[in-house]
Amino acid sequence: MTTTTPTADAAMTDIEQALTRLIRRGNQPRVHERLAARAGVSLDRAAYAALSRVHEAGPLRLSELATRMGVDVSTASRQLQQLERSGLVARVGDPADRRASLLELSAEGRRVLARMRQARHAGLAQVLAGWSARDRRRLATALTRLVDDLERVTGVRA
Repeated sequence: MTTTTPTADAAMTDIEQALTRLIRRGNQPRVHERLAARAGVSLDRAAYAALSRVHEAGPLRLSELATRMGVDVSTASRQLQQLERSGLVARVGDPADRRASLLELSAEGRRVLARMRQARHAGLAQVLAGWSARDRRRLATALTRLVDDLERVTGVRA
């Protein structure tokens, strides 16, 4: 049995509460709306998530997109239809299976995603403007380690 000290328990509580606040803030629709406005694009949170996943893993099949997003295929299909109508994602033939199609970003999809990422980067730079380069590097290292360990322990890649 592992025992923890009161200090370790307090640290775990602080970490859990800070992560909860961070996730809650990131999931607020108005946060995404402001980001999209800053980027000069019209893209809802679900569409942004799908677009990001296609960029990260594409070209990929719809079933793989659904798995990566943690939703069922019908939900991913509805989101994909919106992205296709907007000209942000295109279907291309799967060279391994002529009956199947793969999803990939269009040139417009790459442009919209780049604008969103630029806006996110600018916002984060504003938040961290008072931090030293050393503190920013420490945060980057700790967050990367946390995400890597979460993926390893849970077996789920975000």
